[in-house]
Amino acid sequence: MTMKFIVGRQQDDVAARLYQQISTDYSTSLDKQFICLVPNHIKFNSEVQILAHLADARPELATNGIIASSRLQILSFSRLLWYFLRDDPKYQQPQLSPAAQAMFLSNFLHDHRQELPLFFGESRKMGFLEQLGQQLNELLQGNFSTADLQEILTKLPEQKQVPGSTLEKINELSFIFENYQAEVAAKFMTNEQLMAYFISQTEKRDFSNFNIYLSGFSELNQQQVQLLRNFDQQGATVYLTLYLNPDLKHQDISEQYYFHGPLKMLRQLGYPDLTTIAAENWLSCQTKRTSPALQALEDYWIDSTNGVPANAQMDQKMKQDVQIWQADSVTSEVRGVANYIRQLVALQNYRYRDFLVLANNLPDYTAPIVALFKQNELPFFSDQQIPMANHPLVVFIKSLLNMTQNPLNREDLFVLLRTELLVPADRELSEFRQQLDWLENYALAFGIRGTTWLKTKPWTLEGPYRKQATNNIEPDAQMTAIENLHQFIAQVFGAWQKAVKKVTTAKDFASCLYDFLNNQQIIAKLQAWEQTAIDQNDLALAQQPRQTYQAFINLLDDYVTIWGEQPFDLTVFTDLLNAGFNNTEFSQIPATLDAVLVSKVGMVQEQTHKITIILGATRDNLPTQTQSNQLIDDQERRLINQYLVTANKPQQLGEATNEQAVEQPLRYGLIFLTPQQRLIFTYPRHSDRHAENKLSPYVARIQQHFDLPTTALTDYPQRESRILDFAASKQGVVGPLLLLSRQMQTQNEPLPPAWQWVKRLLEENGRQDFFKHLLASLTYRNQPQDLTSENVQKLYGQHLFSSVSQLENFYMNPYDYFLKYGLKLRPRAEYTVDSANTGTFFHDYLDHFVKLLTERHLKPEELTQTQLDALDQEISQTLLGKTDYQILNGPGQMHYYRRRLSKTSAFMSQVLIEQAAHSFLRPLMTEVQFGIIEGTKGLPGLEFQLADNKQLSVRGKIDRIDVGTAADLNYYQIIDYKSGDKKFDFTRAYHGLSLQLLTYLQTVANNYQRLSLNQAEPVGAFYLHIADTPLKYADNLNVNQEILKKHRYKGLLIEQPQTDYLANLDPKSESTNSLLYPVKYTKSAGYKVTNDNSGVTTDELQLLLQHNQELLIAAANEIFSGKLRIAPYKLSDQETGLQYTDYKSIMMFDAMLPENRYHILPTLGKADVLNQLKPKKEDEPDA
Repeated sequence: MTMKFIVGRQQDDVAARLYQQISTDYSTSLDKQFICLVPNHIKFNSEVQILAHLADARPELATNGIIASSRLQILSFSRLLWYFLRDDPKYQQPQLSPAAQAMFLSNFLHDHRQELPLFFGESRKMGFLEQLGQQLNELLQGNFSTADLQEILTKLPEQKQVPGSTLEKINELSFIFENYQAEVAAKFMTNEQLMAYFISQTEKRDFSNFNIYLSGFSELNQQQVQLLRNFDQQGATVYLTLYLNPDLKHQDISEQYYFHGPLKMLRQLGYPDLTTIAAENWLSCQTKRTSPALQALEDYWIDSTNGVPANAQMDQKMKQDVQIWQADSVTSEVRGVANYIRQLVALQNYRYRDFLVLANNLPDYTAPIVALFKQNELPFFSDQQIPMANHPLVVFIKSLLNMTQNPLNREDLFVLLRTELLVPADRELSEFRQQLDWLENYALAFGIRGTTWLKTKPWTLEGPYRKQATNNIEPDAQMTAIENLHQFIAQVFGAWQKAVKKVTTAKDFASCLYDFLNNQQIIAKLQAWEQTAIDQNDLALAQQPRQTYQAFINLLDDYVTIWGEQPFDLTVFTDLLNAGFNNTEFSQIPATLDAVLVSKVGMVQEQTHKITIILGATRDNLPTQTQSNQLIDDQERRLINQYLVTANKPQQLGEATNEQAVEQPLRYGLIFLTPQQRLIFTYPRHSDRHAENKLSPYVARIQQHFDLPTTALTDYPQRESRILDFAASKQGVVGPLLLLSRQMQTQNEPLPPAWQWVKRLLEENGRQDFFKHLLASLTYRNQPQDLTSENVQKLYGQHLFSSVSQLENFYMNPYDYFLKYGLKLRPRAEYTVDSANTGTFFHDYLDHFVKLLTERHLKPEELTQTQLDALDQEISQTLLGKTDYQILNGPGQMHYYRRRLSKTSAFMSQVLIEQAAHSFLRPLMTEVQFGIIEGTKGLPGLEFQLADNKQLSVRGKIDRIDVGTAADLNYYQIIDYKSGDKKFDFTRAYHGLSLQLLTYLQTVANNYQRLSLNQAEPVGAFYLHIADTPLKYADNLNVNQEILKKHRYKGLLIEQPQTDYLANLDPKSESTNSLLYPVKYTKSAGYKVTNDNSGVTTDELQLLLQHNQELLIAAANEIFSGKLRIAPYKLSDQETGLQYTDYKSIMMFDAMLPENRYHILPTLGKADVLNQLKPKKEDEPDA
């Protein structure tokens, strides 16, 4: 063997020595072919470097410094196969892509599920097929045969105690491996099979006319090793670069732990002893490519890893070339890097391509790098692979398949439509987006799903479920657009569903899917996207539609090739498509050659960068905490590899995780020595995952040995900070300026003069409006601006018409009132039945029930259960036919709500009958309207004349007014239905949070004659709780009594002076507590109002009514004043005015801000409230 080795450490210019060798050989061997093999990741740049060196060495071959040669090829191993086999029939066979491999394995496991119970059971788990494919590839790359696996299966248990699960795994893997290659070869050719074929071909061919050079490889698999040995044996001149101390050829290498990887590679190539390599084949490199500081760093890193005393040192000047930065956060870390790069480019003649930025956890840094590099105007290229799975075409197809499995699932439908690949031909894109928003709102409001989308029956403003025809309601433009989109969806996806139902084989479905995409102009849309990106000079974006489409076509071709005439299974196809696209990534090209390269630690890098910056150098990230995720796990690998070594077999599986750890120091040594001049480690003190990050132990070792200082990167500048450290660009300096300004503002100090100059510069440049807007945030206060009188007039006019509940809303949260009733904002309607819907239904039901009893002269106490059931059915049918309740005719959960509402309503009708037996009062009127509601007049409401010719009209509806006669005196009471268990609260009434009962009492009193109350006295105003809460079982339970107790009247009971007034309220409460009213009985005191502050005298009632009127007027006056305040009430930690608002995101209320404060309401008892309301005597102090 005559391989030649170009050896040197990282600090040595091994690449230049290789380029020199290529140039020399090229010049002296004019009849030879030259091939340079490099990792695929750096192929392009390596080609540029090699040709540039060749042009320098042979200027006569160059034109204007540019050279082209047919004798020199720079190739990766996969491209090498193309070079030699491109005309071979084997190479013409379809290549087995990872997606096709997953499909093939899925089909194979399904066909052989009896022989492969272990792997078939795992096959539906996400990632398993990919894992199995990688394992098969590793066996092929390792030159394993089925016989080798069978030998391992037989011999391994003889030498070691092996778990049964391991043997079962190897047995099934052997079965797959044996059949896999044969079945795949019938339709495809894998890269590993091509390599094996090419290796066999090299054994029959003379390569003496070839010079082959390898550069940049830190490890080789068995196939690659065998190929190189064959090249060498067949006469080729083979050069291999190795990062190895050249002096080791004459030293003991048994304790050279640092160079474990290169020495292992030499052993693989047949050189277990360096002394067997001829001196002329050991080409050492002495020329240095790095700064003295980096040379010292590598010397120390090698010595410390090998466990020998490290003598390398750095002087103060050298320490500038190995730096450690500690940042407050990831943001300040990335901002500091961006500023540093901009400074060196602007002031020290660096180019952007001189910088390499690395991170082990690159995905965690992607967002801040993109944002801050763009903000600081840094051109950069990230070689992080972009998965194809999120491209609109992939999302479209996935959503289409999901909708096919779950017919027109709403979420999938809108995901599909928002890809904007399927747009009606007559619709502009902006118009389509708006109409799609309308459609989504409509679909959410009415819960449209499933086959409802495919029904062509026109939708109306009242929803798609209306059973009766709408009476001449003209649709508006919005509804017309919604209906047009509905018909478009029904047509497109209705045809798709019909087409899919006709599919029988996999091939049929592939044709059906392609035809759908083609007929719906999806493919044409992709072509239009590509052209638009080209027109905008965005070549990287222009590639994506074509690459995605081609990947889809390849996947479809592979699917037909593998599954073809087999019965179509939608679930299998969906799984295969997901697996295929999840493992497919975009090919990327830099937008500019002069750009900062951002890459992941561990990727092979060129050595042309002058400065390398390693982000996230923390204990958790550097070195990488490797975890095994292979089919054959670490323990099994050790067992198998030990056997192979013992049996003197050339094959080996990849190393176990702990064995890989031995090579970590060299791997990171390669990374540390990528730059030519300077290495910078940065890490954040705090991050999202860790409250306190620790410095990487690798970096800590370096810092301790060389006594390196730590540079601090702060989140915001200090007074003494250099502007240059934060001012990479005008846009980039805004953030630090704002942070410093806020700090100075808090400390009540002026901005330092230099920063004042920066602020003036921003305010004066061409984007001054933008920067002034940002700087205005320093003085922003979360306070609304009061309305002008003109805007008050536009919103409310001169005459405010308001319901009682709206004015209660004002006292709960004035700004919420403004948003809801001034600006008339509404939250997005959703397909659900909320408390407002249920409350309205209950009100309507009980209204109908009471009116039917009156109309048909039915006495509650005489109704039979049959009559009650008939009334319930009649009322329910009537209500469900109304427009207001069309939602209850919808599918799904609405069936439950419909039953639940009807059940509760029927129960409450029984409650009313039971209550009738405990009161002499009977319903006079229900749903008694006062004021003007939706253009309809009721009783005169409460009218108030305000200042400046303003007026307030209070409107509302009283659920029920009952009247009756006791002891020859007439009485009435007001009943207010409530879904919640509510009682009259004096605190809430005093502060304006509970205005209804008092307003109702005032309204009835004002309309005494119109209601024909015949000098009746008020018993009170009460809440009636509407619910059918289950009763707790107990012995001797009196069900009717318990029901009455749970629905007892709660509110204000007016204590009239008439004799036996309280006793007469409940005819059944003879010498007992009333089950209906807040009245108790004791032998000593007789009938008294209960101790829950429910009773008031007529004088006390007048005080309350007067205060209630004042509250109504005060609210209207403030509304008309235009004053706006974010001041939600707070009664306790559990009760505030923000609990039920829909507009928190608009108000942005923060109690920690000085301008945002709760309106704290003190809790007051009945006596406290009445004492506050009583007129004060002149000499009486305020309470």
